[in-house]
Amino acid sequence: FFSNRHFKRSDPPIFSYNRLPDTRSHLSCRHIRVRTMTILSVSIHSKLDSGIRKVADLSAQLSDETNDTLTDDQRADIQAMMAGVTQFQTEMLTFPDFSTQTPQQLSTLRHDLRNHLNLISGFAYVFVRGLGGEMSDEKLQIAGQIHQLSKGLISIVNRIA
Repeated sequence: FFSNRHFKRSDPPIFSYNRLPDTRSHLSCRHIRVRTMTILSVSIHSKLDSGIRKVADLSAQLSDETNDTLTDDQRADIQAMMAGVTQFQTEMLTFPDFSTQTPQQLSTLRHDLRNHLNLISGFAYVFVRGLGGEMSDEKLQIAGQIHQLSKGLISIVNRIA
């Protein structure tokens, strides 16, 4: 799209730290940027934490067999989904602050969190589509909510930069 003929070596850079008046301004800008990243990190962390708690509560409701019985396969799938929730929560505890992580660590974190969320979303999708066997309408609604929540959490995880 762009070619080298549009830019000359004499053109000033679009942004440069050299334009800042002194080193104190440079430090304060860097401090503000780090502080902003920390605030964003806490916000993302709290959204992920509250979302996964909702998924855990809904998974517990899904495994409740008071009104109807579940097949052994359904019970195993729900247990696998709940294990994914536990693994996600454990992974979140190992990275309490995203702003202090290197890009490689953040990439690994995003990959690991997406794996757990895709597992949860996949099992919920199996229930919603009826591929896991017959379930009551109430349980299908719960599985649909789990699927939607996990997809929303995946989009939040994708925003971790």
